[in-house]
Amino acid sequence: MRNGLTANEIEAMSSVSKNKGVGRQFATSIGLTYDEWDLICGLLGRTANEYEALFFAVLWGEEISRKSTQAFFHRARRMSEEQSLKYRPGRGAQRVLGDRVLAYATSGDSRFSYLDPALGVRILLQQSLLDLATMGAAPLGFSQLIRSGYPDRTDNQIFLRDLFSGVEFFSQSTGAPLVDVDLEFEKDFDAGVFVSSYFFGWGRDASLKD
Repeated sequence: MRNGLTANEIEAMSSVSKNKGVGRQFATSIGLTYDEWDLICGLLGRTANEYEALFFAVLWGEEISRKSTQAFFHRARRMSEEQSLKYRPGRGAQRVLGDRVLAYATSGDSRFSYLDPALGVRILLQQSLLDLATMGAAPLGFSQLIRSGYPDRTDNQIFLRDLFSGVEFFSQSTGAPLVDVDLEFEKDFDAGVFVSSYFFGWGRDASLKD
């Protein structure tokens, strides 16, 4: 995670001209990877200066892009039943540290999401959040699994637009961040969709309820 700069990094930045291009060493000192640095310079068509490097470091940092958080929740959503503590269907938890567990609750209703994508996905998310709360876990964020027909069809475009507007509305109204989206296009879903919402939260094994 890139949650700030050390005193050495700040001192290193102060010695760099604000207008001249900076190098990889400076880029890595503020948390950018070599691949990210090469991409930035490629997008600009030249070597980035200090201001530009700092801009992208913030833009692509953990607080904004949630890169490491996305990877964490993406793995968590794929927890197998063998790895998870046993709860009723649609709920689960995995020990992370000591008695601390990552709990999850999931809900899916593709029919309702297809009829009214914006409202349907909000209902799914609200149900998942409610289930997580009844387990006694503190919510962290949510992810979406979506299977849709290819976006070259107008009806599929409209579905995705409305679906993500519902996700955005829910996130903004509750303050819960969307941290991962698993979206795939398949021709079989031109006449239907598959949507599942997952909510994750922290809890303690002994205090969680089924």
